Amino acid sequence: MGKRKYVWILVIAILATMFIVMPLFRALGIPTYADLLTYMFGDPDGAGVWNGTILPIAFSVALMAAIIFIVVMVEKKFTSIRKEHHE
Repeated sequence: MGKRKYVWILVIAILATMFIVMPLFRALGIPTYADLLTYMFGDPDGAGVWNGTILPIAFSVALMAAIIFIVVMVEKKFTSIRKEHHE
């Protein structure tokens, strides 16, 4: 698969998320990530530097790192399974 096809898949996924998934979540009452951060750390306007800025950023970075780690581990596992299957 060419890189251009991956770019189009990414664009379609982003558009689908913006116009279909997010409104569906709002209609179902599922909070957004911004709402989740506000529930966990309080209103950023009224909070101090730690609760309003540093902790939400650290939480977001840790969450992204965990997601990337899981994706890489799953990809490695499936790659090794494919290699074993083709041998």
